[in-house]
Amino acid sequence: MEIKVVEHIIEKKICPRCRRKNKSHFPENVEQPTQYGPGIKSLITYLNQYQLLPYNRLSEFFEDVFGHHLSQGTLVKTVKQCFSRLSMVEKTIKQLLQSAECLHSDETSLRVMKKLYWCHVASTTYLTSYGVHAKRGTEAIEAMDILPAYKGTLIHDHF
Repeated sequence: MEIKVVEHIIEKKICPRCRRKNKSHFPENVEQPTQYGPGIKSLITYLNQYQLLPYNRLSEFFEDVFGHHLSQGTLVKTVKQCFSRLSMVEKTIKQLLQSAECLHSDETSLRVMKKLYWCHVASTTYLTSYGVHAKRGTEAIEAMDILPAYKGTLIHDHF
């Protein structure tokens, strides 16, 4: 497999009549002269966030499959960009969960940097929000920012 490379060149011209400088612009989704496109960025985020590949293994994957080295800094930056671009989606999901007639909520333990943390979930049949927190109780529930405003029927195992 190969990584497809697309080059965008910005033209700068001077009008022969008025001597004014004119400069073209990159397409809307191109933010800098050298960058990875949406396909590579999507694959990075999918493999890291859904398939749970750590950054070092993700870097190895791109080297093995595409013969192209991606630094861990590039991988981290890509995932952070996705996270920030989805902030409005996350906000909308939380609002929809808060207005649901019936909501499931639970938590389960997980390890973060060898320390015990809790993965909190609020969900309906079609929507889910996860929040990872160092604590299990009220502080974590408030940080997730769904249940404090919830007025419907809450289903929980109360374990």
